[in-house]
Amino acid sequence: MGRLDGVGGDTYIIGLFRNTPTSVHAEAYGRLVERAAARRRMMAAADAIRGLALNENMPLESSIIECRTAFEKAVERRTLENTKSLVEAVTIYEQKLDDPVEDIGLGIPSGFTDLDRMLGGFVREDLTVLAGRPGMGKTGFGTSVALNGVRAGANIAYFPLEMPLEQMTYRILAIETGLNLQLVRFRRHPDGSDMTAEEKGLLREAVQRFKQMKRNLFIDDTPGLDPLTLKSKIKRLSYQFGVDMVIIDHLGELSTHGKYKSGYEEITYMVRYIKENIARDPELRLPVLLACQLNRGLEDRRNKRPILSDLRDSGEIEQKADNVLFLYRDAVYNEDAEFPNLAEVIIAKHRNGPTGTVDLYFDKSCAKFVNATSRNIGKEYLR
Repeated sequence: MGRLDGVGGDTYIIGLFRNTPTSVHAEAYGRLVERAAARRRMMAAADAIRGLALNENMPLESSIIECRTAFEKAVERRTLENTKSLVEAVTIYEQKLDDPVEDIGLGIPSGFTDLDRMLGGFVREDLTVLAGRPGMGKTGFGTSVALNGVRAGANIAYFPLEMPLEQMTYRILAIETGLNLQLVRFRRHPDGSDMTAEEKGLLREAVQRFKQMKRNLFIDDTPGLDPLTLKSKIKRLSYQFGVDMVIIDHLGELSTHGKYKSGYEEITYMVRYIKENIARDPELRLPVLLACQLNRGLEDRRNKRPILSDLRDSGEIEQKADNVLFLYRDAVYNEDAEFPNLAEVIIAKHRNGPTGTVDLYFDKSCAKFVNATSRNIGKEYLR
């Protein structure tokens, strides 16, 4: 009809496509409606309670009873939504009995076969703490997990609180290509020679692979985030794109802006908030991988493999975490280590399964963790 410009032109039409709700986010939309309904019930109850308080013809005790009844009706749906009978619980389990075994109880895979076999992946509502001394590779491990999760079909939200996006990009490309991290960053070899055409080709191929992935890694490098803002960012990402897992690197870089006087109180608050208000939030229900530092005390021990008491302000971190993983590389302390590329992931706490140690291969040049494989070799090859 020649009236396109009158309604806003092409930009408006394209905006209709972008803003159209989809069934992918049906649960999130339902939660928004649920919250709005709960607030309306509370406002209606508040009006009713005010009217009861102003009614001097009604006996005080009767007014109190009516007020309590009005309040309970307003909140009863919220207070009981997480309460289930044993019959309901076992019925839910029964309905899953015929599901494919590989899909039952498994979370976002780490990409490391032995670790996934023990943990079952990173499971919804679980808080997994990844701890280690500086230089052990916590950021490299977290980045490897993030990339493996995206390849497995998950959307990952990554918060590298002490590293800007540009440096994270270098790390990701180094891990993806296997090229030296310094080469990726400066585009020049340590000997001063330029990056070769073949190496540039590897990087361009990696960029194209990322562009073609159906899932994505969302990186937010805002420094000094407080837990409330962190949750707000996660919710916004979840509503817009859908988030399957959160990685926070690391706990010590979060801030409460001076709300607490002692470090212990601050850590206690932040760990509780992450577990109860992010991992277990009914609208999110996300697995969270939280990196943190260890106390320096272990440096004085002969055996420097971490134990649970090495966690900084360990009481709250250990108590709230569903899983505690320690990263240990003997080569950090011993230049003559027999296996310089060996990395140990020590599962020190596992709320729903076994503890133990998983061996990984660590490529220091690109900060990459991969499965450590072993095979039997015939005696004829040892001559």
